[in-house]
Amino acid sequence: MYYYYYYAKRFNGFKIGNLEVTNNEVLGTNTFEFVDMDSSPESIYFSVVIGPNGTGKSELLRVLLLLLRNICLIEQGKPPTPISGTYRLAYANNGKDYIFTNISENSVDLKRKKAYSKTKPYLRENLERRSFENASDTLPKSIVANSIMLTDKFIVPRNKEEESSFPMYKYLGVRNRPQQASARYYVRKTVEFIVQQVNSEPFKLGMEKLTEFLELKKSIKISYKTALSPKFWKADVSKDDFDNYFLTIDKKYKKSGKIAPFKVSQYKSFSKLEYAVENICKFIQNLVKNNRLQHIAYSPAKYLIYDIIDNDSHAELKEHYKFLDQLRQLGLVHAPEVLVTKDQEVELQNTSSGEFHLFSTMVALMATVNENSLILIDEPEISLHPNWQMKYNTFIRQLFSETLFSTCHVIIATHSHFLISDLPGDYSNIIGLKKENDKIETVKLESNTYGWSAEQVLLDIFQVPTTRNYFIAEKLASIMKKASLNNFKAIEEHKADLLDWRGSLTDNDPLKYAIVKLIEKAGWQD
Repeated sequence: MYYYYYYAKRFNGFKIGNLEVTNNEVLGTNTFEFVDMDSSPESIYFSVVIGPNGTGKSELLRVLLLLLRNICLIEQGKPPTPISGTYRLAYANNGKDYIFTNISENSVDLKRKKAYSKTKPYLRENLERRSFENASDTLPKSIVANSIMLTDKFIVPRNKEEESSFPMYKYLGVRNRPQQASARYYVRKTVEFIVQQVNSEPFKLGMEKLTEFLELKKSIKISYKTALSPKFWKADVSKDDFDNYFLTIDKKYKKSGKIAPFKVSQYKSFSKLEYAVENICKFIQNLVKNNRLQHIAYSPAKYLIYDIIDNDSHAELKEHYKFLDQLRQLGLVHAPEVLVTKDQEVELQNTSSGEFHLFSTMVALMATVNENSLILIDEPEISLHPNWQMKYNTFIRQLFSETLFSTCHVIIATHSHFLISDLPGDYSNIIGLKKENDKIETVKLESNTYGWSAEQVLLDIFQVPTTRNYFIAEKLASIMKKASLNNFKAIEEHKADLLDWRGSLTDNDPLKYAIVKLIEKAGWQD
């Protein structure tokens, strides 16, 4: 018999309710509750998975993705990706509850301590079994996975076929292939997102909020630097110039028995398309004739710059982007750069790693998140200053503050205590993970940690005493030694510290109990 929460009656749009796994090779046997049924549905919803390294946080996000993709694969008549053990994923979307599971309907509940038996995966809608026809309609409009780690466990589509098998999925990480990563690729994807949002007023408003958050001036530019400038970047460039250059290279490599560079194969592909090369030539000719290229001192190379804060310039970038990307593939322009301004104009890649990652992440989210979206973020705290970590969740809420985004669900895996103190209990839930005897276990945690101090989060959520706790404990021991002979005049100089610690420590901190008793003995008043 299924235990069942009616998530759709409580929450708007798409929400992951819970995931139950048994005998999973990494996650073991556990139930992960992603929403608190006492939460408010009026804002974008956050679930935060916390725990030390090695407790399966990233694996939990990966399994969620695989299960959602399997629904699409089965709908398309393709074999689903095997997942060890049994699973039951409960989610809600547009007023209906769904369960995707491979647990036999005759299985006994875990509470009776009997293992589930596996069966072929099936889907339930409001408890009734349904076919997989149009099953992808039960999923979010967008499923977005973001990470800046080279070792993230998210799905990275390898080709168009894999993209079409999971059409609502967008990978926003640094890997451009399953086993390959590139910061330049990450910047290029950021530029693609910016180009796509040319007519989006919410995106432009979000960019203003982002520059303000990062304390940047409201100036964001996209620049392209030309290559082989004397040969191609001229007013009379022609298809003959292209043929002579690329076909000469091709002959040279064929003669040596080596494989020609990628740009040669790309040129051959473009040459097969009617007027493709001629149109590239016209594009270059117009740029030169209209003086759109900026000269670089002591260099034959030139810059082409677009200011995305200016609507006309942003629209021009959108119009030019197809040709610029073709020229990039041919090696005639370098990969684009994003220019931001703090004290001076600088390439985004030359800012701090925290500024680079936060800027790229937020641009990607603003460009891909729609209503009814699922957003998975793995360890966003990497490279971020603690001040930004403490404001991270608040900033996402500000970016997605419109009512339509209350239909979205954000799931963050982290081991940053700073992210927990920024979590409003009305719109969030915390999943604690720990490892005992090589087994992953879930931990029931206080759902409302908003405004907690870093020390309180470390002690109460991560069970880690902080250096501040140690400092207070050592100093308190010294003070109590002085007071051991009832000589409270000897500790008068510490009165301000003791009163301050009494006010800042939580009631369940054992140090507070000792401090309160010491103050009572001394007879001090605030």
